[in-house]
Amino acid sequence: MEIKRFIGGILEANGYVVSDPDSGGCYIIDPGYRPKVFIQYVKKEGLQPLGILLTHHHSDHTGAAEQVRKALDCPVMMHRADCDAFGERVDVYLEGGESGSFTV
Repeated sequence: MEIKRFIGGILEANGYVVSDPDSGGCYIIDPGYRPKVFIQYVKKEGLQPLGILLTHHHSDHTGAAEQVRKALDCPVMMHRADCDAFGERVDVYLEGGESGSFTV
């Protein structure tokens, strides 16, 4: 597993791309700012995005989600408890206890 961290915005929020070098699958976590940075990294590395995971609804974690979704054609995932406050489209509602796989 490889983890690439991006720091952005005045709050210096952390966002990540977690990928499996064997399958090329990746998850984008909290793309709060600078959507182009996440998009360009995923494309440059030849990764296949499996989803955008949002840890909570604050804009420093969610701000670029819609642009990244459109550019990379992958679902946005968020815990159901935060979805109302987010106010944007969520494709996969998480409940807690889910586990993911890099299998594509």
